Amino acid sequence: MKLKLLSIVTLSIFCISACTREATPTLTIKNVTSTKDQYAALAQSIESCKAYSEPFKHLLTQDMLERRVLGLENGKCVFEEDMPGKGLMRCEYSETERVSVANYYRSIKPNSTFSSATKTPLSEALASGACVVSGY
Repeated sequence: MKLKLLSIVTLSIFCISACTREATPTLTIKNVTSTKDQYAALAQSIESCKAYSEPFKHLLTQDMLERRVLGLENGKCVFEEDMPGKGLMRCEYSETERVSVANYYRSIKPNSTFSSATKTPLSEALASGACVVSGY
């Protein structure tokens, strides 16, 4: 079974109703600690589609996980992010999508507030099928 994920700055927040395509309740995470350039290397790697890997701490579970840019495959930039509980989000971004996602990462301000109700390039990639979550 594959679940859609509302990825808010890749926070990995699952929607309980995602399988039924019902309205999704809003979940807001406030005062997320971030620095201005926290996502700079990731954004650059996604935009250029150069191989890259970094560990990150999941904001809800505090698990140490990994995200990585694998490079171009069939004209798409492949990005993977480990999810809690041995899940995996795999994205295959077109050039337009990867520029949009990279710019979104660059736009994140310190102490930002994120909401699953906010439409972002990440949530759009999940909705379009460019990103798929598996392992659950």
